Amino acid sequence: MLQQTMTTAEPLEIVVLDSAEGTAKSYGSTLCYPVIEERYHDRFASNGIRGLLTNDLIDQLPDLQKEVEVQMQDRVGQAYDGAPQTRQRLAAERLEERHLLRALQADAARFDSDLPTRVILYSDMVENSGLAGVEAILAGDAEQRLELAMAAVDGLPRLDFQGAMVYGFGTGAVLEDPAAADALSGFMQQAVYLANGYPVDFSRELAVRAVRPSSVASYDLEVDADGRRLQGRMQLMADAGGRLTDSFVDLGTDSRSAHFEGGRLLCSQDDRCQLEGKLATALLFEDPENVFLEGSRGSLSGHLGFRNDRLADTDNPALLPMEAEVRR
Repeated sequence: MLQQTMTTAEPLEIVVLDSAEGTAKSYGSTLCYPVIEERYHDRFASNGIRGLLTNDLIDQLPDLQKEVEVQMQDRVGQAYDGAPQTRQRLAAERLEERHLLRALQADAARFDSDLPTRVILYSDMVENSGLAGVEAILAGDAEQRLELAMAAVDGLPRLDFQGAMVYGFGTGAVLEDPAAADALSGFMQQAVYLANGYPVDFSRELAVRAVRPSSVASYDLEVDADGRRLQGRMQLMADAGGRLTDSFVDLGTDSRSAHFEGGRLLCSQDDRCQLEGKLATALLFEDPENVFLEGSRGSLSGHLGFRNDRLADTDNPALLPMEAEVRR
């Protein structure tokens, strides 16, 4: 399913995290799943590229894609050579030390990029170290798990996901208690969020939607909050129908960041665009806001907040002016 979510020229890297040692190791060179969106097919033909190529690249795509899929499978197989076929489920008190967060920090340099990053973390999500003990994670309530996550992330100053969208699956697979998955999921999502990541879903099963982004753009952002100019960034990924996926707004201060729960980015042939999206968590108001922007793909302007049909946008105190310029 992973290849169904990849966009044109999106790099794929396979990294093995050793939670026993707190280290990370990359397997093989970067792969790139070959995709040419249908909207580009006519452009290839109109530019005469088909006539210049001995073998038509578009016709070759299925074979190229199968080749990369085989390489992906081989890499994963190499990464798990020697691993047991099944793992015994254990009680929490019998678990050895686990340094999952430290292993993620060991791979932190990978996120230091302006390119949009999506992470799929396959792990039982057990942290059992001096940063946070698994028994305390399982015994605590939501507030206590937040405190544990805050202390753990404070102890790892180089752990920074740089705005990456993070999915986790396999949660709690090693523990006897099925309810442990919820506690581990809550702790890891808080840790990822506090480390400047965007936890989309952490569960036993992989919950990545099979949506292939056809447009990807990163923007520099500015919001006028009652005279304060807040600057940040916005990542927009949308499928062919304009539906947002793995997109977020980050204002860069006091953990003011949120991913889009839903929304659409619609653009006409003359490059006029309209964005309307709903954030999953609140940025500046008490409730999760909406984002309303319009303009060209390279320059969007509008508002953050809540519309009121009885008020003009410019008169509405629940709408804050917002501008976005594509990063060059």
